[in-house]
Amino acid sequence: RTNGFVERFNGTVLDEFFRVKMRETFHDTVEALQADLDPWLVHYNTERPHLGYRS
Repeated sequence: RTNGFVERFNGTVLDEFFRVKMRETFHDTVEALQADLDPWLVHYNTERPHLGYRS
């Protein structure tokens, strides 16, 4: 059984964060990657329009 919400979120993170950031920046530590991911997550959860189910 799959969880569509989690799969959708994982795809969004891959498309909108990782594929963009990996072209721009080399992260040599997990902490450096986390420092870039945290502001994106705030944007995702508070500012980014969510057009799907339960929006």
